Formats: sequence, C-alpha cells, structure tokens
Amino acid sequence: MTDMKKIVLSAFTAISLVACNSGNHDYDASGTFEATESIISAETNGVVKEFTIEEGQMLKAGQYIGYIDSIQLYLKKKQLESQVKSLLEKTPDVAAQTNAYKKQLAVAQTKLTAQLVEKKRIENLVKADAATPKQLDDITASVDALQKELEVIKGQEAAQTSVLHTQTNGLVGETAPLKVQIEQINEQLANSRIINPVNGTVLTKYAERKAVV
Repeated sequence: MTDMKKIVLSAFTAISLVACNSGNHDYDASGTFEATESIISAETNGVVKEFTIEEGQMLKAGQYIGYIDSIQLYLKKKQLESQVKSLLEKTPDVAAQTNAYKKQLAVAQTKLTAQLVEKKRIENLVKADAATPKQLDDITASVDALQKELEVIKGQEAAQTSVLHTQTNGLVGETAPLKVQIEQINEQLANSRIINPVNGTVLTKYAERKAVV
C-alpha cells in the first residue's frame, strides 16, 4: 500500500486537571488522555487530483476528501466492457437458425397426417374389396417414407441446435475472465476515492494535490 494520503487523525487529546479548591495549586487528581493516531495510506497508484483537507480540520468517518487520478482505469474498464459486448453479440440466435428445420418438420408432418388418413381409407376399401392390395402397399410405403423424413429432419435440427449451444457456451466462457477484470477495476476505482475512515482531527498532512503516489 503506497503512502499517498497519510493523514494522522487524533480521535481525542486532552489533559484534565481537577482542582481540590480554587485557592491553591493542590489537585485531587490529574491525568492525560492519549490520542489514538491513525496514519491513512493510499490504496492505489496515480496522481492526486483532489485532496481537500487541512491540518486541524475535523473529519467524520466516511467523509469524502479527494481522489487519485483514475482515467486510465476507467478507459480500461470501457475497453473490457466493449470486448464483452462484442463477444456476446457473436452468440448465435438458436431459434432463428433452426427455424428452417421447424418449417420443414411442419410441412412433413402435414403430409404424413394426410397420408395416414388416406391409408386408413384405403384399408377400409380393401376390406370391402373396393381397392387393391397394391394401392394399400403404395400408401404404406409413402407413410413410411414421410416418417423417415421426419426423423431425419429432427436429427438435423438437434445436431444444429447442439452446435449453436456449444458456440454460445464458448463465447460466454470467453467473457468470464473479462468480467473478473472489470470487477477488479471497479475495486481499484473505488480505492481511487479517498475516504476518511474514522472521526478525528487532522494532525499532519503528508501529501498535496498533484503529488504522485
């Protein structure tokens, strides 16, 4: 931790003298209350851009008193956020890219439903000797072909969906370390703000505005 904002804070300093009586120099008791001193150091590197304290000034705990230049950290954060956004924009739209398969499935399913109805009709006709076994064989073959077509389309859709999900997971995974870096920069940006930690009086000021810490 660098020594930027060393501020010695005195929580309380006093000497108490209680007289036995007002006519002499004898005392019932005397004592000294020692100061609790805290040296506040910088938590990040850079140029002090603002440092608004003076010796003798009373400060409250949590009081903002300045900041260290953080423009480079901010720009780095924006760059990382841009990289994250760019990666996420590359993630495929699974629904849009598999929509063609869904349309093919819908068409094939409609055809299959119609053929199943026709097959049932021909079966009844064969039973009534109003249709030939050859007609039934032909419609059965047509139904089988459509069912196989449906299975092929479903397999293609599943395979494409799997590939797209893999791509998405890979891109999202690439953003993870970038997001960690952004969190680290957020912490550094927070540390760039100089916040007084305790109630007290400034005894000594070790740095001035524009100092490099």
